[in-house]
Amino acid sequence: LGDVYKRQDGVVTEVCIDEGTYTEENTVMLKIADLNDLIVTANIEEYDAPLLELGQSVTMTSDGLEGKVYTGEITKINITASNADSNMGSETVVPIEISVDNPDGILKQNYNLDLEIVTSDSTGVLCVSTAAIGTDAKTDEKYVYKVENNVLKKTTVEVGEADDTNTEIISGLNEGDTIVSSISSNMTDGMSLDELSTAAPAANGNSEEENNDDRNQGSDQMLPSGGFGGAGAGGNMPPGGGR
Repeated sequence: LGDVYKRQDGVVTEVCIDEGTYTEENTVMLKIADLNDLIVTANIEEYDAPLLELGQSVTMTSDGLEGKVYTGEITKINITASNADSNMGSETVVPIEISVDNPDGILKQNYNLDLEIVTSDSTGVLCVSTAAIGTDAKTDEKYVYKVENNVLKKTTVEVGEADDTNTEIISGLNEGDTIVSSISSNMTDGMSLDELSTAAPAANGNSEEENNDDRNQGSDQMLPSGGFGGAGAGGNMPPGGGR
């Protein structure tokens, strides 16, 4: 009788025994990886994890691979969370796996990657800097301060998708409106720009910005947006990361 074994093509990434070593049944002798079809592991913060779904597209870059952009998709989302150390201390994360093609063979095991996961795609919408939006403590409504005739006007807005820096404006503002780019506690409805500029340093350098269709004016403008990436993380190529 003979045993049937599955042939595995790939590159030997680790030899686990030395020549002449006595081995027992089921001893791992070596590890093989297909470096053209890799798996990236990453930890996603618990606040972003609910936005993830299997099959979502992931864009990956690395500081060590200038100009290289790799794409993949989420193939596994752990059903339980875990704790991971970060610069801010311990945080709760959800481990995920991402399948990525490596046609040029440049990606290597244990590389660190920056990940961008597009959780929604809102194109052709208006957006402002998230810092420009406040929340009314009594009504819980969102608002911004429009500037009309050099006077601040507290304006209720309806918001939509958001990322780390920008928030979509569904209603309440129009393209071309001028708003205060960052709200501070010393601002009040009806305040003039002169009063704002002479207020105690609480203004903290806040300035008005005119919203238009020129992306070069800054991220706090009310501009058409190409999409909001709801989750991002660092990932790496684990040992034996090929499949």
